Amino acid sequence: MFIVHLHLTVSPEKQADVIRTFQPMIEPTLALPACLKCGLFSDVANDDRLIFIQQWESREGLERHLRSEQFLKVLACMDMAVEKPELVFQESANTHGLGMVEQVRGGEISPFRT
Repeated sequence: MFIVHLHLTVSPEKQADVIRTFQPMIEPTLALPACLKCGLFSDVANDDRLIFIQQWESREGLERHLRSEQFLKVLACMDMAVEKPELVFQESANTHGLGMVEQVRGGEISPFRT
Protein backbone atom coordinates (compact mmCIF):
# COMPACT_ATOMS: atom_id res chain seq x y z
CA MET A 1 0.00 0.00 0.00
CA PHE A 2 1.18 3.53 -0.78
CA ILE A 3 0.12 6.72 0.96
CA VAL A 4 0.78 10.03 -0.76
CA HIS A 5 0.92 13.26 1.25
CA LEU A 6 1.17 16.63 -0.47
CA HIS A 7 1.47 19.65 1.80
CA LEU A 8 0.99 22.96 -0.01
CA THR A 9 1.25 26.42 1.46
CA VAL A 10 -0.50 28.86 -0.86
CA SER A 11 -1.34 32.52 -0.58
CA PRO A 12 -4.92 33.36 0.39
CA GLU A 13 -5.40 34.76 -3.13
CA LYS A 14 -4.46 31.41 -4.73
CA GLN A 15 -6.12 29.07 -2.24
CA ALA A 16 -9.53 29.12 -3.94
CA ASP A 17 -7.87 28.32 -7.30
CA VAL A 18 -6.04 25.35 -5.78
CA ILE A 19 -9.22 24.05 -4.14
CA ARG A 20 -11.14 24.43 -7.41
CA THR A 21 -8.43 22.39 -9.15
CA PHE A 22 -8.35 19.57 -6.59
CA GLN A 23 -12.07 19.16 -5.81
CA PRO A 24 -13.13 17.86 -9.25
CA MET A 25 -10.23 15.36 -9.20
CA ILE A 26 -11.25 13.59 -6.01
CA GLU A 27 -14.23 11.53 -7.22
CA PRO A 28 -12.59 10.40 -10.51
CA THR A 29 -9.46 9.42 -8.61
CA LEU A 30 -11.50 7.43 -6.10
CA ALA A 31 -13.10 5.61 -9.05
CA LEU A 32 -9.71 4.30 -10.22
CA PRO A 33 -9.28 0.59 -9.48
CA ALA A 34 -6.25 0.89 -7.17
CA CYS A 35 -7.26 4.08 -5.34
CA LEU A 36 -8.50 3.46 -1.80
CA LYS A 37 -8.73 7.05 -0.51
CA CYS A 38 -8.35 10.55 -1.83
CA GLY A 39 -9.06 13.87 -0.12
CA LEU A 40 -8.11 17.49 0.29
CA PHE A 41 -7.85 18.94 3.78
CA SER A 42 -7.11 22.26 5.45
CA ASP A 43 -4.47 22.49 8.17
CA VAL A 44 -6.26 23.93 11.20
CA ALA A 45 -2.94 25.19 12.58
CA ASN A 46 -2.09 27.09 9.35
CA ASP A 47 -4.88 28.60 7.25
CA ASP A 48 -2.59 28.86 4.21
CA ARG A 49 -1.74 25.15 4.19
CA LEU A 50 -3.66 22.49 2.26
CA ILE A 51 -3.03 18.77 2.53
CA PHE A 52 -3.85 16.38 -0.30
CA ILE A 53 -3.82 12.71 0.69
CA GLN A 54 -4.21 9.60 -1.41
CA GLN A 55 -4.00 5.92 -0.53
CA TRP A 56 -3.18 3.39 -3.25
CA GLU A 57 -3.56 -0.36 -3.11
CA SER A 58 -0.66 -1.01 -5.50
CA ARG A 59 2.45 0.63 -6.87
CA GLU A 60 1.18 -0.01 -10.40
CA GLY A 61 -2.00 1.96 -9.74
CA LEU A 62 -0.05 4.82 -8.20
CA GLU A 63 2.42 4.91 -11.09
CA ARG A 64 -0.43 4.91 -13.62
CA HIS A 65 -1.89 7.91 -11.78
CA LEU A 66 1.46 9.73 -11.69
CA ARG A 67 1.68 9.41 -15.49
CA SER A 68 -1.88 10.67 -16.00
CA GLU A 69 -3.04 14.02 -17.35
CA GLN A 70 -4.87 14.48 -14.06
CA PHE A 71 -1.62 14.42 -12.09
CA LEU A 72 -0.29 17.27 -14.24
CA LYS A 73 -2.90 19.44 -12.47
CA VAL A 74 -1.40 18.45 -9.12
CA LEU A 75 2.03 19.51 -10.37
CA ALA A 76 0.58 22.83 -11.58
CA CYS A 77 -0.83 23.46 -8.11
CA MET A 78 2.57 22.77 -6.62
CA ASP A 79 3.90 25.63 -8.74
CA MET A 80 1.46 27.99 -6.98
CA ALA A 81 2.93 27.29 -3.54
CA VAL A 82 4.61 30.12 -1.66
CA GLU A 83 6.85 27.64 0.17
CA LYS A 84 8.52 24.51 -1.15
CA PRO A 85 5.77 21.85 -1.36
CA GLU A 86 6.28 18.68 0.61
CA LEU A 87 5.40 15.58 -1.43
CA VAL A 88 5.91 12.25 0.34
CA PHE A 89 5.27 8.73 -0.95
CA GLN A 90 5.07 6.28 1.93
CA GLU A 91 5.07 2.54 1.32
CA SER A 92 3.38 0.48 4.00
CA ALA A 93 3.32 -3.28 4.23
CA ASN A 94 1.40 -3.34 7.50
CA THR A 95 -1.62 -1.34 8.53
CA HIS A 96 -3.60 -1.51 11.73
CA GLY A 97 -6.95 -0.18 12.80
CA LEU A 98 -8.84 0.21 16.04
CA GLY A 99 -7.77 -3.31 17.01
CA MET A 100 -4.30 -1.95 17.72
CA VAL A 101 -5.73 0.53 20.23
CA GLU A 102 -7.67 -2.27 21.90
CA GLN A 103 -4.53 -4.41 22.05
CA VAL A 104 -2.32 -1.65 23.46
CA ARG A 105 -4.92 -0.45 25.95
CA GLY A 106 -5.88 -3.98 26.99
CA GLY A 107 -9.33 -3.82 25.45
CA GLU A 108 -10.16 -0.36 26.80
CA ILE A 109 -11.05 1.99 23.95
CA SER A 110 -13.48 4.51 25.33
CA PRO A 111 -14.29 5.57 28.85
CA PHE A 112 -17.91 5.96 27.69
CA ARG A 113 -18.42 2.29 26.84
CA THR A 114 -20.31 0.20 29.33
